[in-house]
Amino acid sequence: MPHTLTSRAVDAGGGVQPSPGEWAGAIKSARENNSQWEREIEISG
Repeated sequence: MPHTLTSRAVDAGGGVQPSPGEWAGAIKSARENNSQWEREIEISG
């Protein structure tokens, strides 16, 4: 069964990586999307 992970980066100044919704609301350029991305992983055990 796959698990979904979403990481959110925080820089030294306390700035937080935007969610896709936050990014879409503040889009300045579609050339760079620095929003979070969901990833699916499988853990064997």
